[in-house]
Amino acid sequence: HEGEYDKRRNDADLKESALSMDNRIGVAAGRYLGRQILEGELYYDNRLRSRYGASNPEEHYMVGERINFGEAGLSLRVGTDIEDEERVNFSIEGYGRYFYDNSGMPQPREYNQMDGGGEGSIRFRWGKHRLGLHLNFNGVWGMGDLSHYNNLSYGGGLRYTFSTRLIEAEVGADYLRTSIRSMESKKSHNYILPYAHLHFNLGEGAFVPFIELDGEMRGSDFRSLSLENPYLKSGLALDKNWVDYHLRLGAMGEISSKFHYRLTLSLTCSENAHYWYGMNFPEQGDSNYLQFGVAQARRDQLSIGLNLGWRPTSGLLLSWETRASHYKFSAWRGEHKLGGGLPALTSTLKAEYESRRIRIGASARVESVRNWSNLMFMAAPRNGGSEAIFESTTYHLPITIDLRCWFDCRISQAVTLYVEGENLTNSRLYEWANYPLQGIGFMAGVRLTF
Repeated sequence: HEGEYDKRRNDADLKESALSMDNRIGVAAGRYLGRQILEGELYYDNRLRSRYGASNPEEHYMVGERINFGEAGLSLRVGTDIEDEERVNFSIEGYGRYFYDNSGMPQPREYNQMDGGGEGSIRFRWGKHRLGLHLNFNGVWGMGDLSHYNNLSYGGGLRYTFSTRLIEAEVGADYLRTSIRSMESKKSHNYILPYAHLHFNLGEGAFVPFIELDGEMRGSDFRSLSLENPYLKSGLALDKNWVDYHLRLGAMGEISSKFHYRLTLSLTCSENAHYWYGMNFPEQGDSNYLQFGVAQARRDQLSIGLNLGWRPTSGLLLSWETRASHYKFSAWRGEHKLGGGLPALTSTLKAEYESRRIRIGASARVESVRNWSNLMFMAAPRNGGSEAIFESTTYHLPITIDLRCWFDCRISQAVTLYVEGENLTNSRLYEWANYPLQGIGFMAGVRLTF
C-alpha cells in the first residue's frame, strides 16, 4: 500500500482532495525441477486518483471525480534457474490479466480489457560466445464499451554476444508485427528494431567508449495509456503503438574507485509518440481541463548527458547528473500545434553519507520550462471522430527546483528509523499540466526487515 491523502490548492485557488493510492496484494511461488524452475505469481492491483486539477472556480461534476483502475493477473514461467551455468538455457513464460475502469462517470460505461501473451527464448553458450533466439506474442482484447478494440503484436529476434578483456559486444535484431482494430479501421504495421551494444575497455575500466543502437515498442491500449497518464479520458485507446529507435555514443569509466563518469550523446527517433493535451468541453458546462486526450506523431530528440560521481571518503558520495535536449515536436490537432510538455534541461545534484548505522543526504533537481497544450472543443469526442476546436492555449511552466533530504538510523538488523523531506522550497511542481504536486512535506516512520 502507498498513498497520499492531502488536499492541494489547484490553479483555481481551491483546495481539492488530491487522493493518490496504490494497493497491491498477491502471492508468488516456485518449485525446482532439477536444474529448472517453475514459478508463478497471482496478484491484484488497484490504483485510485482524484481529478483535482481545476483551473476555473465554477462547479463541475468532474471536479474531484474518483479515478479507479483495477487489475487482476496471473503469470507463469518455466526455465533454467541460473543462466550460463548450462550450455543451453531456456525460458517459457506466459501471462494473462483483466483490467477495468470503475471510475465515477456521469453515464455508466464499461471500459474493460483482457490482456494475454507470452515469450519463449533459448540461449546457447560456447566459450566466450552466446547465441539467443526469442519469440513473443502480446494481445489486448477490449470488452464492454471497448469491445470494438483489439491490439495484437507478435514477432521474434536474435542476439549474438561476444566478450573479451577489451570488447563486449551484443548484436542482433527484432521483428515485430502489429494488428490493431478500432471502430474506424483495422491496421497492420511491420517494424525492424536493430540491436547493437558495443563496449570497448581501453583503459582497465577507466576509459570505456561505447556505441549502443536499439529500439522498443510501447502499447497504446487503454491500460498502457492509463499507466502513462492516469488523468486520461476514460476509454481512450489508439490505433498505433509507439515505437522508439535509440542511438547512443559516449564514454564511461571509473578511476581508482573514487571517481566515475558517463558522457552520452544520444538521438531518439519516435514513431507515433504520445502528445498529451488538456481537454475542455464548455457545451457540457466543463470549464476546466480535468481530462487529457492524446495525439500521435513523430518526435525527434537529440540529447547530451553527463553523469559524474566522486567519493572523497568511503562513506561520502557526491554526484551530478545533467541532460540537455533539443526536441522536434510535430503533432497537430486540427490547426493547432501541440506542445510536448518536456524540459530542454534537467539537472540533479546529490550528496549522501552512509556509515554502518546512519544514512543522510540531500538532492536538488532543476527542470527548465515546459509547455503543454490545452484545447477547448465544440463538442465531446465521439469514437475518435474529428471535432471542431475553437480555442487552444499554452500551459506554461517556469523553471522548477525540487529540494529533498533524508535521514536513516539503523537501530538493529531488523529496525530502521527514517525521516524524509520533500519539496523543501515549497515550489509549484507538476508532473502533468493543471495538476500541481504536493508542496513542502515530511514523512517519518520505521522500516522493518524480516
